[in-house]
Amino acid sequence: TPRGMLSGFTHSEAYARFIVDDLLPRVRKDAPALATAASTGIDGVSLGGRSALLVGLARPEAFGSVASLQAAFYAREVDALVERAKQAIEKNPKLRVRLLTSSGDGYRAVNHDIARGLRKAGVSVQLDDVPGPHTYGFNRGPGVYEMLLWHDRSLRNKKAW
Repeated sequence: TPRGMLSGFTHSEAYARFIVDDLLPRVRKDAPALATAASTGIDGVSLGGRSALLVGLARPEAFGSVASLQAAFYAREVDALVERAKQAIEKNPKLRVRLLTSSGDGYRAVNHDIARGLRKAGVSVQLDDVPGPHTYGFNRGPGVYEMLLWHDRSLRNKKAW
């Protein structure tokens, strides 16, 4: 995640350009990855979760799902994030959105605020709140497995929520 991603949303457009215009084509060229938006998900943890949401919402036509695990947002950013999500869904009505937080996550309350704001704005979102800390052990263990399983179900159009 580039420096500056935690200070507002100004760096998200450049990062989205890199992910969608440079990284995804390279992955699709060099790996046996499906090359459609409907089969592509983006996700991240903490600051990476923030980045994944900002990238996915900035370039929704490139993704079938966008999610985060314990996304690092601040309460003052909720309205702007909700507005970005509304615009993203207008561009890609099939985009699936998920937030995963946990009992020991310092960003738990704001993740709930984001989900409430999205729902109030008519954006469908899955919010899951599970037991666990905001630690590498949780994020590399149960957190990441849950997110991978969600993307697998979501991108294969199985009941993801």
